[in-house]
Amino acid sequence: MPHIQTLFEIHSSDLSLRHVLFHCAEPRRYTAPPEGRPVMGYSYCLRGDMLCSAPAAGFANQVRGGQGGLWKRPGTPLTVALSPGLHEWIEVEMRTDFVERVLEENDTRISLRLKSALRSGDAPFACNSGVDQKTRGILAEIFDCPFDGILRERRLVGKAMELVLEEFGRHGARRAASGSPHSHARQVREAAALLSANLETPLAIPELAARVGLGESTLARAFKKTYGLSLFSFFQAARMEHARRLLEKRELNITETAFSVGYSDPAHFTRAFRRHFGVPPKRLR
Repeated sequence: MPHIQTLFEIHSSDLSLRHVLFHCAEPRRYTAPPEGRPVMGYSYCLRGDMLCSAPAAGFANQVRGGQGGLWKRPGTPLTVALSPGLHEWIEVEMRTDFVERVLEENDTRISLRLKSALRSGDAPFACNSGVDQKTRGILAEIFDCPFDGILRERRLVGKAMELVLEEFGRHGARRAASGSPHSHARQVREAAALLSANLETPLAIPELAARVGLGESTLARAFKKTYGLSLFSFFQAARMEHARRLLEKRELNITETAFSVGYSDPAHFTRAFRRHFGVPPKRLR
């Protein structure tokens, strides 16, 4: 492994913030030890070039200087390949219960795609992007903190939280522009509500389109533009999210949960649940 220098590290009840620096004289490849549980976070690469991969999961993510994003590291080993040179990172690691609280409390504000990725069991996930002016300002305030001791810790924790919130905001549920005559925002919201309210007996697309007053193809296009998902993908994700909540409450067994979200075959439900979250439903019981 390369020599890693931690320039500072701050912890709170919800997250931790680290500024790390490491140098490689030549290309290096090593396996990061397993954590035993998925770890979620946000990172920003100030300089360097790194490839993280989990071959068994079909996952690979290349990160270069100037990129940042949310990620989920699997509990299993992760292979890291480093290019020669200096690497510098700001990394925020988030407690799993904190992430879950954010997703639950902002259910309609965060995209289903991101929620599903972060909740998909042990499956790795990464979403790279550049940073905007606001994020650059937050990073500058982290590096230029004028305080010491407890004030420094409190300020850095607050700025780490700002980084996380800014990144979650990038993944908000997309909405059609309300001022556009072709946005069909109201009908799309009605369609989403109808899909979510009829998980046990799904509505056929012709019936759904007729109930919201749009043609089938128009509804499909407007829905995909608003939510970033097809009608079926949205419905399936809503099904799995509702099933997950039922299982976590432990009020229904797996068969009853399957029936409540429209599956007549519990085995089919189990396969769909594992495919969506990366773990079988019995793991939540």
